[in-house]
Amino acid sequence: MSGSLARAAARPNAPTLVDEANVDDFIARSGKIVVLFFRGDAARFPEAADLAVVLPELINAFPGRLVAAEVAAEAERGLMAKFGVAVCPSLAVVQPGHTLGVIAKIQDWSSYLAQIGAMLAEVDQRGDAELQS
Repeated sequence: MSGSLARAAARPNAPTLVDEANVDDFIARSGKIVVLFFRGDAARFPEAADLAVVLPELINAFPGRLVAAEVAAEAERGLMAKFGVAVCPSLAVVQPGHTLGVIAKIQDWSSYLAQIGAMLAEVDQRGDAELQS
């Protein structure tokens, strides 16, 4: 892990932990688009540690739009199916009743920005269409 990643990893801004019992309530009450972090087994997926460092930076890159939550290890299998996640580590970008998209594995920063930006634009476009109806 690079020096900047190590410094970022030391920040005490862990996302809220969710499971099957509280994930829907968390999403509904958040008032924002939720980014669910599916970490997976750290021994099998060591890049999850890097994604854990990237996640708060992604939240900060879209001020006021996103909130993060980490899926509890024991809930991952069931919630992966619910949110369309196929591999770990992954980020599922969701809003109540709808998965906007899933970003699997570690990506280039520009890829995260483009993919999440497109998902948010889709939400904005749907919101404008609903207002006009």
